[in-house]
Amino acid sequence: MASPKISVVIRTKNEGAFLERVLIALLEQDYHGGLEIVIVDSGSTDRTVDIAKRYNTRLIEIKSEEFTFGRALNIGCAAARGEFLVSLSGHAIPVDKSYLKNLIAPYNDPEVMATFGRDVPLPGCCPSQARDIEEWFPNKWLDRGHFFSNANASLCRKAWEWLPFDETLTGAEDALWAKKILVAGYKIIYVPTATAYHSHTASPRFVYTRAVRETKALKSFEPARAQVGLKEAFHFWLGVVRRDFIYAFQYRFHPKWYLHIPIYRAAQAWGLCIGSR
Repeated sequence: MASPKISVVIRTKNEGAFLERVLIALLEQDYHGGLEIVIVDSGSTDRTVDIAKRYNTRLIEIKSEEFTFGRALNIGCAAARGEFLVSLSGHAIPVDKSYLKNLIAPYNDPEVMATFGRDVPLPGCCPSQARDIEEWFPNKWLDRGHFFSNANASLCRKAWEWLPFDETLTGAEDALWAKKILVAGYKIIYVPTATAYHSHTASPRFVYTRAVRETKALKSFEPARAQVGLKEAFHFWLGVVRRDFIYAFQYRFHPKWYLHIPIYRAAQAWGLCIGSR
């Protein structure tokens, strides 16, 4: 019996530096059940669109002002034809050829509605992010409530049709979706063998902006978790800076990162504080 067809939905904006590597890794997968790649681009100005066209993907272009994470993913899922919908960041590169097979393997259990894989940092990632990624995506079974990441995940189509992603949130649309799925009595499985290289820029501006938007989104459905005052932000900063320094020393990161760590974490802490207001 042939494996079900998979649709990989990739949200992009200016992913020209990584998208080709993502697509090549997908096309080289050891999976023979049928595969389509749907790219939802929100106003790229680099070579992202050209790369998408060169690899014969199904390209959907939306205006940048129309974008939310949930809206772009809903658009891609609606256009996709697969039984399983893989959500992959435009800079999340599958590590090996078994990525897709491993990611969808848990669907043998009819109660499983979604899975998500393990992220590992891209080469050159700053130690703060690298430590966060290692903590949040271990190489063993993970059970952390409704933690779920659309950057490297799959959904059963019937689950998405029953519960599309919230298009109004500025972030954390995956956490809200997962919470509702689990409350309904279904399962979401972490698959550490479905591994992808995935990390972000080391820019303090980026981490500040991300912290603001994700905290604002979280505040709308889990207000208790989004209450971060100056005191809490300071204690957060103090704790993570200390752990980052230990991690950077342990893994022999370049000395340049020792100045970056407190600045990066200060931007993140301040973003959490601002986002909670």
